[in-house]
Amino acid sequence: MQCTGSGNPTPSDITIDVPDTTSSKVGSNLVKVNSEGKYIGNLLIDSVNEDYSGSYNCCSYNFVSGVKHEACVAISLAVEEEVTVTQNSEDNDYSLVLGNQVYGTTGYELAAQCKATGLPRPTINATRINNCGTVSTITKSNDIELVDHVIIEVKLSNTTGCITETFKCCGNNTIQGELLTECYDSITMSFVDQEKPNDVKVENMGNLADDDDTLVSTMESLQLNCSAKSFPESVFVWMYKDTDKSDSTFQTMNSIDFPTSVVKSKGFTYSTLSTNGLSEDYLSGENYEFQCTASNVFGEATAKKFIQITSSTANEVPRVCT
Repeated sequence: MQCTGSGNPTPSDITIDVPDTTSSKVGSNLVKVNSEGKYIGNLLIDSVNEDYSGSYNCCSYNFVSGVKHEACVAISLAVEEEVTVTQNSEDNDYSLVLGNQVYGTTGYELAAQCKATGLPRPTINATRINNCGTVSTITKSNDIELVDHVIIEVKLSNTTGCITETFKCCGNNTIQGELLTECYDSITMSFVDQEKPNDVKVENMGNLADDDDTLVSTMESLQLNCSAKSFPESVFVWMYKDTDKSDSTFQTMNSIDFPTSVVKSKGFTYSTLSTNGLSEDYLSGENYEFQCTASNVFGEATAKKFIQITSSTANEVPRVCT
């Protein structure tokens, strides 16, 4: 890779800034030549691979009447990349992606996608079992990564009588005269009846729950699980209040102190709420009410759970024996 700086007087230096990912490999491979009123920079890369893709910034400067003047040019290096094919389907308000299964809501259009990535630009095709729906392609160039993406999309509308489809995507590109092919596992599309959240419940997952499902020890993390049956999947909002305070109202929980995680499966969504450490570090009171609201585009439902923060441990919880 070569760039040249010229001017009057002759430039004082020339540099080529390389991408951060390659600086340790090629940063010292710049050969500079000052010849015939020009400053020439030659960057030598012994064996190019995909890691060297990116923007290389070449700059040179001189001084005119004591003032420094600099000029730069960006050189983009694109390296051939073998085609790869991945699923590109995403959840939205009316659909759910679980592995290679894409579920849509009855009455709404359903779309599933595959993406082929590579350089030179790949081609992609989809082979459908039932020949249902419509197929279209979208081409996107990434000027930063210097790699092209080609997306193929299959759309279904259950009003046409096609309620399920399975298709397989294959992508191709040619590097140095060799045709390269990669295929993705089959993707199945189907429709599910819409359902607003129901069967919402909050469960205490702490160590004391087996003895009393309202107790949480000060020496453990609070762990509550909220589940909801719905389609599409539910989005959860957690709130709580200190019931020992007469003027207490429900308040939203700090996501740093009370992190949440979500797991989804067909028909059910689960949200787990916990404290980022021992419960006594985040809950200074004794009695609390936690509220979980599950919602999707078709409605919402709420469940509540009373929790008592106690200094007892699992071995100290009173038991009634007969």
